[in-house]
Amino acid sequence: MTAPTEQFTEFATKAQEQVTAAVRTWTDAVQSATNGFTAERPAVVDPTVYVEKYFDFAQQVLDKQREYAKAALAATAKS
Repeated sequence: MTAPTEQFTEFATKAQEQVTAAVRTWTDAVQSATNGFTAERPAVVDPTVYVEKYFDFAQQVLDKQREYAKAALAATAKS
């Protein structure tokens, strides 16, 4: 059995990777939404697209935080 600090470090690393993946997804979404802009006349984008993307991103972060919290509780329960 590993030490509790090693388990915490492992969970923290996984959480960081998951948040990084969520931010990367959000960045890709923003880039794809802004690729249609031109220097002369920006394209009109439906604001509901941004609302959907924002809440999709927030849901991903919340899901990852839930996974992390459950894993942290499980690790402390085993100690």
